[in-house]
Amino acid sequence: MDAKTKKEIFKNLEKTKKGIPLSHRAKDAWTKGFCLHPCYREDWDKVSEIFNDYCIDMSHQGPIITKQTTEEVLLAKRITDQLINDKKIRKMALKVSYPLRNVYPNPKMSEDQLIGGTIFIIVLRLIPSFCIKIGMDKLKQFIDNGSKYEIFDSLFEQHGTIKDTQKGFEDAVRKMIEKLK
Repeated sequence: MDAKTKKEIFKNLEKTKKGIPLSHRAKDAWTKGFCLHPCYREDWDKVSEIFNDYCIDMSHQGPIITKQTTEEVLLAKRITDQLINDKKIRKMALKVSYPLRNVYPNPKMSEDQLIGGTIFIIVLRLIPSFCIKIGMDKLKQFIDNGSKYEIFDSLFEQHGTIKDTQKGFEDAVRKMIEKLK
């Protein structure tokens, strides 16, 4: 280890003494992952601040985020499989040149892989935005009416891990939708 590296290590250690404890910083880094791109740190800080305001440990909420993301990824794959053979969509996907192009240049990559990956990323971004825009009005409508107590009561009575309670939450959502019809 050269002198410059040692100096940087000691400089970082000194910062942790004055600021947030290293254990808290390490936990935060572990929770958000080491691959969080610097341009998204502001968003991470906002989310982290909200969790901190409610005294919620984000590391325990990873399964919720993972479960929601898994469902979105599976849905995006199903929609992509439906769209991938549409000639107009394929033509549009080939024209994409912005940074969200999801693939690295690879001479072994087929045109279908390039198009499929591009469609998948667009659909994956579209799902939460579309669902939130549509769903927020319906959720507000549900919360404003009197049947919210029955559903929230069943949600608060759930026991077990996030995986154990997933079916109960899905059933509650189905009941909410039925009551709104």
